[in-house]
Amino acid sequence: MNKNKLIVKNLSVNYNNKKVLNNLNFNVTEGDFVVILGKSGAGKTTLLRCINKLNNFTGYISIDEININTLNNRNLNEIRKKIAFIFQDYNILDNLYTIENVMLPFLSDKNIVEILFNIYKKDEYNLALKYLDKVGLTNEAFIKSKYLSGGQKQRVAIAKAICQKPSILLADEPVSSLDIKNTEEIMNLFATLNNKKNMTILMNLHDVEIAKKYSHKIIGIKSGNILFYKNTEDVTDNEITELYR
Repeated sequence: MNKNKLIVKNLSVNYNNKKVLNNLNFNVTEGDFVVILGKSGAGKTTLLRCINKLNNFTGYISIDEININTLNNRNLNEIRKKIAFIFQDYNILDNLYTIENVMLPFLSDKNIVEILFNIYKKDEYNLALKYLDKVGLTNEAFIKSKYLSGGQKQRVAIAKAICQKPSILLADEPVSSLDIKNTEEIMNLFATLNNKKNMTILMNLHDVEIAKKYSHKIIGIKSGNILFYKNTEDVTDNEITELYR
């Protein structure tokens, strides 16, 4: 039986006296593929940012039974090595070559000399090239990222996250800038990582049909509250309608 990878209890976030997340409670089992649905402004992005401790919050979040709110910066950084975050705005550096952006996660284990002189191991280059190939960007590996399209930058961000070999992947609208063909290829890649690597995935999406096709479970968030959290096949059309009403 798989263990709880993530536990969230009484999670709340306030901005300027406005409740953005209101007393959320849920668990995510190791190896689950969970999609979070809801209208813009419902609190989906804030939820993912809390899980990676990028937002302040009240309540309790544990990853692998470790309460992240009690960690100092050093221990928090160790936990974050297990967690990859795909940002909606890509979060890549335009002045770097594409492959350099993908290899950024490796910097956390390098010394100051390796960082200053941009020194990477052969297997790190090979791994970065492998995942650039997975997202269809082999030919763009040695192009400055500023010359890439929005969709290409989004795929670079995905390759960078996967290259980290995380046990948890947090993805904020990871296919929003992609066409139908690339969306299917990237979602199939996520599904493969989930199935073969047992990677736990929490993903914000706006496309209900994609959510139904790929996820094991769906969390429906409305106005900062969980409207439902259930197995994907059990989510009803009425619940989806109410979620977006």
